Amino acid sequence: MLNPDTRTPPLLAVEPAEAPAQVSTRGIGRVMAHVQELPAFTPACDHALTALEAGNAGFTYLVAAIESDTGLTVAVLRRAQRLHTRRAIANIPEAATKLGADEIREVIDQVPRASFPWRTTQEALIQDLRVHGQTVALAADRLAEEVGFEERGDLFTAALLHDVGKLVFALAIGDANWCVDTRRSTPEHRLREERRLATLDHACLGAVLAERWGLPERLCQAIGGHHRSDSEASLTSLLRLADIVAHYAMGDMVDRRILLRLAAILGVRGPALRDALFDLPQGGGQRKRRMPSPLSDRETAALRQLAAGKVYKDIAEELGVATSTVRTHLHSVYAKLEVADRAQAVLRASEMGWI
Repeated sequence: MLNPDTRTPPLLAVEPAEAPAQVSTRGIGRVMAHVQELPAFTPACDHALTALEAGNAGFTYLVAAIESDTGLTVAVLRRAQRLHTRRAIANIPEAATKLGADEIREVIDQVPRASFPWRTTQEALIQDLRVHGQTVALAADRLAEEVGFEERGDLFTAALLHDVGKLVFALAIGDANWCVDTRRSTPEHRLREERRLATLDHACLGAVLAERWGLPERLCQAIGGHHRSDSEASLTSLLRLADIVAHYAMGDMVDRRILLRLAAILGVRGPALRDALFDLPQGGGQRKRRMPSPLSDRETAALRQLAAGKVYKDIAEELGVATSTVRTHLHSVYAKLEVADRAQAVLRASEMGWI
């Protein structure tokens, strides 16, 4: 942690009297060394613990609680990398599923806590980046649904963390307002100014920080490229568009030519882009975000057949398995969904969009 700054509330201060001086790589390195882990805010930790007490029925709320906090998101992802799965875990729903309740409780217990009111510039900056990350994540999820992008969980997580490099940059140049003063210039202009001041911009610094935390390569690449990519159907390009949409929706200056060009490249239709821009200031125009299903492919297939009114014998013939196997699959479904019978299982899975 950096030393508390008790002189003035860091985000309420007017812009510095002098323009930031150029920052050396060594100066950035010193700041980077302090950001070994991010603190989490107590409400998010408390909400996550409450969701854990509800078991499988609280899974959706657990994911939402973790994703509501940058420090908690990073801590859970870092713990998930210890599992050494075949494909690195790059989103919170998958991390929460694979880790299990006991490990998540341990993460929550060990993560450092941010105070309130915030005692340090770092904590105040994290709060601002948390709020912006939430807005970009909502925009990203909405755009991903529009274009049928499959890795929505990874995209959502990348959006939550995309600006972590601003924390390092702002602390290194000694200007806490660098993260929040976005009304007078476009993101591209600010990136050029960052390179003038420090050679490395906040996107590059964010990628380095994520790599030091041991996060998956695709998240590091998305964080590092979220102001540059314009490839069709790319996670990083969707993230870039979502970031511009979020800035524009909140009244920040953006280059509208880049906004429209990216939308065209990614196949985002005009009405969908318009609705996202209109709805975000009202809280994302929130349709409930779809959570990944806890069911296996076989369990999902069996439940779909059950929803169609078929009996165990017919389901077994359809899936090419024994009747006892179908019974095992469905009992597992009931346990995971914490329901008592087939009707409740079909209702809950349908409500969540899992069948």
